Amino acid sequence: GKPGEATRAESVSQTLQAMTGEADARDGERARLAGRYVLARDRDTQGCALELRATSGQRPRNGGQAWTAALEPGCRDDGVRTFDPIAWQFDSGRIVLVARKGHTLGFTRQRDDSWAKDPAAGRPLWMRKAQ
Repeated sequence: GKPGEATRAESVSQTLQAMTGEADARDGERARLAGRYVLARDRDTQGCALELRATSGQRPRNGGQAWTAALEPGCRDDGVRTFDPIAWQFDSGRIVLVARKGHTLGFTRQRDDSWAKDPAAGRPLWMRKAQ
């Protein structure tokens, strides 16, 4: 075959998958999850503004696909500022924030569509989409 045939076939199959929505359920879910969030110690406090973007970000130590996250200026929570999320992952229904130093924090979706840090050890941390 001619060079480039395989890549054309691949791109056709990717296009078909995108059109039928077959293989891209996670991408669609990630696109819906992207946006501005409030990261707070308490469900009702102002907390820190965090942007989850649908653009490729730095891979964490444990590997896997990751997308860019950015803490907005003005965060007054020392722990959150020290953690300094720079990327995020969506895995098995959980949002995983990746710190600048490479460690991770997982969040599980709650009934009210907020997200709670798991496991619940240490200080609580909530995340909810900004309105």
